[in-house]
Amino acid sequence: IRINFVKCAVDDGHYEGTVSGDLGGGTVRFDFVSVVPGDVIWRFSGFYTIWIDQSVIEVFAEGIDNLRSGGGHDVLNGEVTAGDYLGAQAHVRAHDFNDGFCSEGTITITPRKLWNDSTELESGIDSAVYFHDSTRRHRGSDRA
Repeated sequence: IRINFVKCAVDDGHYEGTVSGDLGGGTVRFDFVSVVPGDVIWRFSGFYTIWIDQSVIEVFAEGIDNLRSGGGHDVLNGEVTAGDYLGAQAHVRAHDFNDGFCSEGTITITPRKLWNDSTELESGIDSAVYFHDSTRRHRGSDRA
């Protein structure tokens, strides 16, 4: 699932903007949790909150802003922490513009899907436990 965004600083530590993509159009808010400045690489983390129609998706991500590329290039990894696609992996790639006050990029959400013994797809933590147990059985282990 690809969600494109453009966001700009509203105040210290808080950005707002718009989204478009596979789920439709809406709005986004980014709030910093941490920032560790460096000479060329800044490390940071935060929450992306995305509103599309009546749905809300919250993503926690952490990564870097590489200032070596000129205007700044952001690469973050994380996961969906609330809303649709809970537990899914998230990957963010963006570039900064307007002297770093704005950024434009894409959040890619990869839902967690695991196979069970009957070859049906399941999602979520319960599936992960079941998958782990069934994998041991498939490898010839006598233990359940």
